[in-house]
Amino acid sequence: MCDLNLLGGMLVLAEVAVIAACVALLIAINQAGNIFTAFNSVGLSILTSILIAAALVSLGVAAAVASSSGCSTGTCSASMGPVLTAINLLIGVLTGVLAAILVATFIPGAAAFAGPAALVLLLGAAGSFAYLGTMLTALGTCFTLAVGGVSGWIIVAAGIAFVTAVVVAIIAIYGIIVTIAAASE
Repeated sequence: MCDLNLLGGMLVLAEVAVIAACVALLIAINQAGNIFTAFNSVGLSILTSILIAAALVSLGVAAAVASSSGCSTGTCSASMGPVLTAINLLIGVLTGVLAAILVATFIPGAAAFAGPAALVLLLGAAGSFAYLGTMLTALGTCFTLAVGGVSGWIIVAAGIAFVTAVVVAIIAIYGIIVTIAAASE
C-alpha cells in the first residue's frame, strides 16, 4: 500500500522549509543590498543552509516513499513516476543551491560566481516546484477516480508547491534586480 499521508507530509515539510530558507536569503540580500555581499551575514547563510538541508532530507524520504513497491506498482503507479521525477529534480536543484550558498559563505571571493548561481538555481527550483504541484494534482485525480479518494496531505502538498514556486521565483528575481541595481550605481 502506498503511504500517501507520509509522502504528502514530507513534501509539505520540504516546501515550508524552502519558503523559510528563501525568506532568510531575502533578509540577507536586503541587508547587504546585493547578492555578492549577502553571504557576509554568516548566521543567515547558515540558517538558509540548514533549512535547505532539512528540505533535502524531507524530499529524500518522499522519494523513498514514492519509489517503494506500494507506490511504484499498482493503482496510479503511472502517475507516481512523474511525481518521483519532480522530487528528484528538486533534490538536484536544491543540492546545487545548498552548495552555492556554502561556497559563497565560506570561500573568500567565491560569492562573485556562487551568489548569482544560487539565484539562477532558485529559478530552476521554482519551475520544479510548479512541476511537482502539477504532477501531484494528476496523482490526486488518479486516486480520486480509481479508489474514490486521496490523502488530504497530497492535496495540501500540491497547493503549497504552487505557492512555493511563486515565493521562490519572486525572491530569486528580487535578488537579481537588487544586485543589478546596486551594480549600476
